[in-house]
Amino acid sequence: MAFRATTLTYLAGMSTTPARDNSIHRVERPADDRMPNDPALGEYLRNLEIKFQWKRTLRRLRELPTGWDSYDAPPPNDVSLAVADKFLDLLSNERLFPASIIASAEGGIGICFGASDRYADLEFLNSGEIIGVRYRGTTLPIVWETDSSEGALIKSIKGIREYLEA
Repeated sequence: MAFRATTLTYLAGMSTTPARDNSIHRVERPADDRMPNDPALGEYLRNLEIKFQWKRTLRRLRELPTGWDSYDAPPPNDVSLAVADKFLDLLSNERLFPASIIASAEGGIGICFGASDRYADLEFLNSGEIIGVRYRGTTLPIVWETDSSEGALIKSIKGIREYLEA
């Protein structure tokens, strides 16, 4: 908790004062009023915090050993991590937030979404392939393949959003 408050405070140019129990920081406005009272800034800082959480998750997944799933699954490699990282940056720009970021048993990263009884994910495989899937309840899944170009990833994001919001 203290890391989060300190990080966001540093990035916002604000000062922190430790709370009485030293476990939580109270954020104060700077004396020179450099920080305008702007709701957009609050949204920006929330999005920045979410991106930090996503990056931290990718760093943790990078450290998985071979066989992390007890079935000899390979850990994510630099290829899958780089494309997943790029995708997460695009997600943030498009304001679509995943339900989870996980290691794929196929070797790579899975980024999962859900809304009501709808589910979608993209798997960024160590081979460089990107596989998407979506389904609703017990219906047969729809599977697609895409590439790592920005245009293709944005198209996947828009497709996932439309599917989840339908």
